[in-house]
Amino acid sequence: MRYRAMQPPVTVLAGAILGVLVTLTSVSAGALGTVLLLYIYPFRMKAARLVGTDIVHAIPLTIVAGTGHMLMGNVNFTLLGNLLLGSIPGIAIGSLLAGWAPDRHLRKAIAVLLVIVGIKLLLP
Repeated sequence: MRYRAMQPPVTVLAGAILGVLVTLTSVSAGALGTVLLLYIYPFRMKAARLVGTDIVHAIPLTIVAGTGHMLMGNVNFTLLGNLLLGSIPGIAIGSLLAGWAPDRHLRKAIAVLLVIVGIKLLLP
C-alpha cells in the first residue's frame, strides 16, 4: 500500500494516542501533535500550515480535556487567568511571525523548542 494512502488512518490513530497522552500527562498538544504531524506529513505541509493545523486541533482537544479536569476540581483559575493574559498576545504575535518567517527557519525553531521540551521532561 502506498504511503499517502496510509496517512489518513495513521493520522486518526495518532489523534487518539495524542488525546490520551495530553489528558493523562498534560504535555502540550502542540508539542506532541507537531512531532506526530511532522512524521506523518514530512513533505506535504509547510511549517506554518502544519503549526496552524496542530493549533486548530489542539483547541477542541484541550477544551475536552480541560473540561474533564475542571469537573474534577483540578483547575487553579487564578493561574489559568494569568496564563491566558500572557498567551493570548503571544498567539497573535506568533501567528504573524509564522506567516512571515521562511519555512526552513520555522522548522529549525520548532525542532529546537521540541528538544528543549524533551530535555526538560527528562530532568527532575
